Amino acid sequence: MNSDDQNIPPDDFDDLIAQSEADWPSEPSQPATIIAIPRIRRLLREYSRALIPVRDELRDLDPRSDRELSPLACQVLAAVTAGLRFPPEDPHHSAYRRRLQQAEARNLDQYAIDAFEEVSALIDIIEKARASLHLLDEFDLRLPETWANLPQAMLARSINAHAFAVFGSAVVRS
Repeated sequence: MNSDDQNIPPDDFDDLIAQSEADWPSEPSQPATIIAIPRIRRLLREYSRALIPVRDELRDLDPRSDRELSPLACQVLAAVTAGLRFPPEDPHHSAYRRRLQQAEARNLDQYAIDAFEEVSALIDIIEKARASLHLLDEFDLRLPETWANLPQAMLARSINAHAFAVFGSAVVRS
């Protein structure tokens, strides 16, 4: 179609459709990333199940015991005492790394209650995200493609925020 043809108004509807179809952009060369809802459900379920023993370990932590803490329990203690949310966005943060060494040496046991509350809150966030995800899936609402590779905790928080924006507070309330 040359530039003179674009200035001529089409005679009928079929010509208008044919002209507008010619102006449509071509199909993208690569398909868009699709976030598989079943995969996200499984990831969140497995992450929640992995955190439950850590929560129980922190709840039952006896400072007089010389038993080693699990790596995840040490990470939660380090994050809480460094003033970071678990899991930390930057695991190489200097304060976090120092606190992680202290937690592994059992020097942070007095903060076990705070760490227990942090893990409990994260488990609640994940469970709410699973419920929100179910509702988003029921209404066939898609998740942003940028979430495809988010860490589980950040993904759960993002799902809750998305569900809150779409449906309101009743979805993410316990």
